[in-house]
Amino acid sequence: MNKQYLQAENTESFAVRDQADALLAKLIKDRAMCEQRLAEKGQADPIKVVTGRSAIDKAIAETRAVIRNVDKLQSQAPEPSPQITIHVYDRMHQSTQPV
Repeated sequence: MNKQYLQAENTESFAVRDQADALLAKLIKDRAMCEQRLAEKGQADPIKVVTGRSAIDKAIAETRAVIRNVDKLQSQAPEPSPQITIHVYDRMHQSTQPV
C-alpha cells in the first residue's frame, strides 16, 4: 500500500473518532437535559415506555459501537514504515547525497 494513502487513512480515522467522541458527549448531555425536562413535566418518554429505551439511548449505544469499531480498525492498521534515507557517496565531490 502507498505510504501517503495509509497516512491519509490514519488521519481520517482519527478525525472520525474525534467526531464520534464529540457526538457521544453531546448525546449524553442532551439525554440528561431531555430526562430533566420530562421529569419536570411529570411525563415519560413515550418511545422508552413502548420499547424499553429512548431514541437517544439507542443513538448513544450506536455511537459507542462506532467508536469501538474505529478503535478496532485503528489497532489493526499497519504501522507506517519509518522513512529511510540512503546516502550515496559522490566520488567527484567527496560527499554523500541522499537518494
